[in-house]
Amino acid sequence: MLLPILKQRIFLIAAIIIFILAKIPHLGYAFYWDESWVYAPAIKLMYEHGPDLLPTAISPDYSRGHPLLFHALCVVWMKLFGASNFSMHCFALFISVLLVVAVYEIVLKLFSKRAAIIATILLLSNSNFFFQSSFVMTDIMLALSALLGIYYYSIKKYLPASVALAVLFFTKESGLVMGVVVGIDIVAGLVRRKSDLKDTVKKCLTLAFPSLLIGLFFVIQKYQLGWYLYPNHTDSVQLSLDKTHVLQMGMKFIFSDEQRYWLYILAGLIMMPVAIKGKNKKALAFLLLTLLLFTCVFIFYPKDLVFYLGVGILFVSAAVIFVTEWLVLDRVARRFTELSVYFCFAFTFFSVVNFYESRYLIPVVIICSVVLVSILLDKYTPRQGKWSTVLIVAVSVAGALSIYSTEFERVAYDRMRVQQHVVDYFEKNVAYDEPICCFSFLQEVHLNDYKTGFLHGTQQYTNVTENITDSSRYVVLDNIDPFLHSEGIHPDSSFVQVYRYQYRDVWAEVYRRKTVQ
Repeated sequence: MLLPILKQRIFLIAAIIIFILAKIPHLGYAFYWDESWVYAPAIKLMYEHGPDLLPTAISPDYSRGHPLLFHALCVVWMKLFGASNFSMHCFALFISVLLVVAVYEIVLKLFSKRAAIIATILLLSNSNFFFQSSFVMTDIMLALSALLGIYYYSIKKYLPASVALAVLFFTKESGLVMGVVVGIDIVAGLVRRKSDLKDTVKKCLTLAFPSLLIGLFFVIQKYQLGWYLYPNHTDSVQLSLDKTHVLQMGMKFIFSDEQRYWLYILAGLIMMPVAIKGKNKKALAFLLLTLLLFTCVFIFYPKDLVFYLGVGILFVSAAVIFVTEWLVLDRVARRFTELSVYFCFAFTFFSVVNFYESRYLIPVVIICSVVLVSILLDKYTPRQGKWSTVLIVAVSVAGALSIYSTEFERVAYDRMRVQQHVVDYFEKNVAYDEPICCFSFLQEVHLNDYKTGFLHGTQQYTNVTENITDSSRYVVLDNIDPFLHSEGIHPDSSFVQVYRYQYRDVWAEVYRRKTVQ
């Protein structure tokens, strides 16, 4: 019994081992950007008194009004395995491994072993996933719970689907998008009379349970803090043409960045002969126009919103047509694919109109480029042994090249390395009450907040500012933030350079005033 199960998963086990070994060098770092000044400090604050899901468990300055399930789970992990930076990164990596397992198992059950292998390769070679898989942030957990929610809802396992939705809602507010998708699906089923009464009631209860729980959280938050949703975030919600540039960035991130456009062009090329063979002129027109727009948008990068909006709408339309009219799938697999497409569309819209960062779209990138494309590559390429080998090797090579060519994600670790050396210099040579100017906000919090993980103890620098004053004794410059500069600092001025550290293209310098003014 056990042997056949393991035989089906030899590739998965080997892939996870290789993945973990490749991530070990990243586990010893401190924290980067949002995880440095928001997530890690918030979790460490909660760790001091234990896991808690109430809105007042930690200061809103750190929680940013988000639900606190991710923080609480990490605290439980830290209670078991220690509170070091290494331990916290291992928690994030554990969530990422669960996502790898979920992708493989879902695609294996709904489609085929070859599709599961392709999906796993696409996930592990996705540079956004690979580099952020050990970051202490919520994006990977969002992707995991969304994928599980879609899967269990599709196969009518409503209790685990409800649990997955609850985890999704309590991970971050953006998870509520899945609730909207499920709600619309329930209403659509009633209108089209495709669901019997018993099944409809089960679906309603599936959505009602997590909705009531997260609703209670927001009511408590209103009572304790005076608002349902964090004001700084709600102020960023904007439905206007001023958001068109954000839509452009979002579409580019999903379909183009890290050379993903070749993946979608390949999928389009695979879809064309299917459309031709099926003699579906309407679908073929969609596919040809989509492929044309992809070629124009992601090779020549026009700045016209019409191209970006058009390619998104047409790709979704083509995917829906493909799923509903051609793909020879059973009902459950088709259902899963449809809901995946709808979730991606809705989540992208939410992320664009809200406060935007590209990493917020990681769940969409994973579902689109991993699950959906693996289905296409598996269904419509020859299944003979040699062709399967060629396909898997080609996907692996393309993935490796994508990771190797990615600068932004990899440079994050270079930046943390340089920032750590600056903090180490101060701890070894500078008293904790010395006046220090850090143009970089990140370097400032690394020195004045031990919870960011860069200081080696709980003692922190107490006189750190963002601007040079007459009392500034030290000044830190770096090229980590593009707006930083060295105005007012020259070799022959009142400051002298006392330390410099450079790793590859990232550098930082420390200057000391010759005489205190």
